[in-house]
Amino acid sequence: MFDLVKAKTYRKCMLSIIDKYIVRIFLTYFFSGLFIFIALFFVTDFISKFSRYDTTVSTLFKFYGYYLPEIVYQMLPVAILLASILTISSLSRNNELIAFFSSGVSIYRICTPMIILVCLFCGLSFFLGDKVIPHFAEQKEIIKIKEIKKRAYKIKEMTGIKNNVWYRSGDLLVNLESMDLSSNIGLGVSLFYFSNKWELNKVIKAPKAKLGSGSWELLEVTETLFSSESSFPVRHTYLSKVIEMNKKLSDLKIQDLAVESMNLKQLKNFISRNKKTGLNTSSYEVDYYAKFSFSIAALLLVLMSIPFGVSKRRSGGGLASIGICLGIVLAFWLFYSFSLNLGKSGILFPMLAAWLPNLIIIVLAGFMLRRVNT
Repeated sequence: MFDLVKAKTYRKCMLSIIDKYIVRIFLTYFFSGLFIFIALFFVTDFISKFSRYDTTVSTLFKFYGYYLPEIVYQMLPVAILLASILTISSLSRNNELIAFFSSGVSIYRICTPMIILVCLFCGLSFFLGDKVIPHFAEQKEIIKIKEIKKRAYKIKEMTGIKNNVWYRSGDLLVNLESMDLSSNIGLGVSLFYFSNKWELNKVIKAPKAKLGSGSWELLEVTETLFSSESSFPVRHTYLSKVIEMNKKLSDLKIQDLAVESMNLKQLKNFISRNKKTGLNTSSYEVDYYAKFSFSIAALLLVLMSIPFGVSKRRSGGGLASIGICLGIVLAFWLFYSFSLNLGKSGILFPMLAAWLPNLIIIVLAGFMLRRVNT
């Protein structure tokens, strides 16, 4: 009995040492790979986009400071995949896997600490995509246009003025020639009221309006009424007229955001509002589901990479592992982009388009893991 307890204690200690050893190797490869990939991204992005512009070093630091979370978000799956392949292939190359197997430790138990770390990094990826990148993306674009490309007139349009705003709320169709987001003033306001049979009943126009959250105050109003009982429309004018609006002012402002500048809640509300007005939201729905699927893609890629790392081939070493990693990433990224495009064009359902690459990886990973000879 004492020997059995002693053996279990020894095994726990051995597994703890193995876990720490694997975690140390994985994190070393991960942070080294992430640093290299980010550095390469910085250099190639600068040369391809901004080398021809006359800008200061401090401006570039600000731009890439806001860009950094998005770059980390994009490079996480690559760095994670590279670290997992190099970790397992390193253990295999040094015959440490054989020692672990002979001690009764399976490949799945060996990879457990690595999988736990990858799950944590997937959580970090989701957090970056939902909470950090939306805020930083807007600031990045402002610096890019205002300070790097020096197009100051564009900034006013991005952050202050929206032109030609259209939206529909039930039987009401609204158009604003321009809208000042900072002062909540609308210019060139036109409101079209329709019946249940979609016949035009009333048109209200005003050169200027004060936009409130629940009501708008229109100035110098012209109201035109259409009736089946009369062949001529009836027209009235008012110095001012207050009308109730179901559309919140914040909803109008959020429509100016790009998809990458919206968090999940904003994007979901945006999709819901546009669906109610009868607009096609397939593209936005694909982007919504992709925020979830991309976050766990790294974990699935790691599961598929395990058989490559366990390979007995020793020729090529680290370069072969890097080649395998880049090949897997390239194949995944091409198919992932292709699938998203199919969803945005309406060929695939949005959820299926976002998750199809992951589903295929799950099938491939399961098939390949079953063939691993431990």
